[in-house]
Order: sequence, then structure tokens, then C-alpha cells
Amino acid sequence: MAVVGADKEDVEDLGLAKLDLLCLRAMSVVQECEELEKVRGVPLDLTEVPLDDSRVYDALGRADTIGASQVESRAQQQSLVRTRPRKFSDLMAQVAIIRPGPIQGGMVHPYYKRRTGEEPVRYPHPKLEPILRDTLGIILYQEQVLLSVSALTGCTAGEADGFRRAMGSHRSRKAMEALRPWFVGRAVANGVSERVAEDCFGQIAGFADYGFCQSHAAALARLAYETMWLKLYHPSAFVAGPLNNQPMGFYPVEVLVWDTRRRGVRFLPVGINGSTARCTLEGDEPLVRLGLGRVKGVGEGVAESIVRARGEGGPYDSLAGFARRTGTVGRPLENLVLAGAFDRLGRLVSSCCGTRTR
Repeated sequence: MAVVGADKEDVEDLGLAKLDLLCLRAMSVVQECEELEKVRGVPLDLTEVPLDDSRVYDALGRADTIGASQVESRAQQQSLVRTRPRKFSDLMAQVAIIRPGPIQGGMVHPYYKRRTGEEPVRYPHPKLEPILRDTLGIILYQEQVLLSVSALTGCTAGEADGFRRAMGSHRSRKAMEALRPWFVGRAVANGVSERVAEDCFGQIAGFADYGFCQSHAAALARLAYETMWLKLYHPSAFVAGPLNNQPMGFYPVEVLVWDTRRRGVRFLPVGINGSTARCTLEGDEPLVRLGLGRVKGVGEGVAESIVRARGEGGPYDSLAGFARRTGTVGRPLENLVLAGAFDRLGRLVSSCCGTRTR
């Protein structure tokens, strides 16, 4: 297998498939939530979750989104209380619109006004109504550009894709403008007035560089919905997942923990004999047991070695025995003591790390 560097445009010109692969920790969170509940014997399959749960949309509408993928930022929260999505297509638009492109392209405020009824929904041409209905008459997705061009001009999908390619880079303005005579001429021949054709071309040209794939929006909206659903129906697993996948999101761990405690979730302290390397769930409630890896300066590598030594030699019965069996010294040992990981042993030998518990 060989790895070759190439410009993305050249790859596409060669006829090769060009894919953007995104590394989203939120996907790991969803998977981990399913696994945590599975260990407890609670079946959880996010693929079977309905996308019309009113509780999820109610929470989105009041911006109760801390920890949820894609919709937890301050900008998204401020937008959510205005748009109040009530169905999945609304959530797709919400995920797509708070991006640099739509903001710079002047699409945000018209969408807000139409969403709240401050101005009527208008379509540039009746042919575009079925294409732009879900986005209230505003071009928001790249796919809408392709469909709009085809609907207005009667062109083939390949010809419409020429518009997409022209729209796809900052160098494409001249190429886009060169297509105006073709676009207007084809639209007029297809029964569209010249004035409407010119207006529509202006909107499409103004969309250059600002496109967001509808398929991308659907995938991100699905992730946002799933994390919101977990937040409401499996709050313990939902907080354990992000804690095990830090760093991620907009908020520090303290905010995630506080928000979850507000919902009645209780936490068990880190314990040298009770914790694993990662956060886990215990009991029927369930309670969140903090993992050894969450202690500052310890990390998952040291935490896993502690758990491994415990499995091989049995529970730890003293601080000195722990230090001898694991080789953990210095700041990691000190922070474990300060975090209360040894409190259940009943007696600590402070000389092993030169500090005392609080």
C-alpha cells in the first residue's frame, strides 16, 4: 500500500472518488453509551430511536444542549431559542446554518425571520418550491443548487454539476459569471422570465463558497439528535461517555458534571479498588463511578496498569503496597491521594508521597 499526496481538485479531475473523513469524538460517545448500558444489561440501539420525539425538540427549543453534539455552542443555543426546531429537517437546517458560509452569505437572518413569521416565505420561482420548502425558500445546501439549476434550466445532472464545481473554490467567481449567459438562456427557453432567471442566477452565484452538503447536515443532525436523546433518557451513560473521551466539546468537565447532577445523576468518587481506568456505571439507578484516568496527571496508561496489577494481585490494602506493586510515584500518586482514591483503605502512609489527604 502506498500513500501519495495530491491536490484534492486534481484527484477529482482524474475521476477518482474524493471523500472527507471526519474524526468526531461524539461518535465514540454514542458508541460508548451503548456499551456502558449493555454491560448493565440494558439494551440500547440508537438506530431504532424515532426521530420525532417531542421531548428532544422541546429541549432543543429551550437550548438545554450542554454536552450534545453540534448544538451546544453559544451561537447554536442563541439560534435554537429563535428557530425552535420541531422536526428532523428543521434540525438539519439548524446544524447547517450556524457556519461561516451561511453567516457570510447573509442567509441566517432571512431564515430566522421566516421561521418566526416575521416575513413571509417566498420562492424565487414556483419550480423551486419543492426544492427549497424545508429551508423556507433559502438556498442552504449544495444539493439544492444542483436541483435548482436543473429545475430552472432543464439541464442534465452533469451540466448542473458544472455549477457545483465552479462554486466549489474561491477561484471560481469568474467561471461562475461566465455561465450566466448559458444559465439565463436555458432558463428562458424553459419558460422562466429573464428577470427571474437573472435574479435566481444572482442568488446561486452569491452562494459560491458557502455551500454545505445536505447529506453532511443530515449526518450531523442525526448525531445531534442521538446525543440529545441520550442526554434525556440515559443521562448517566451520557455523562460517562464524554468524560471518557476528553477533550471534546465546548465545556470543561466541571460543567458537564454540574449539568448532569442537576438532572439527578449521582457520582461515586474515584477509588483505588473500585474504579477502572475509565468511568463506569454501577447499580440500577445507575451511579457514575469516576475512573482512575480522570485524575489529573494519571492518564489512561497509568490507570490501566493500576487496574491490571489489581487484577493480578488482588485488591490493594495499603498505600505502600500499592506503590510497590504498581511503581506509581511522584505527582500521579500524590494526585490519587488528593482525589480521595485511597480513602476507603482507612489508613494512609503520608510519607510515601510527602503529602496528606484533605
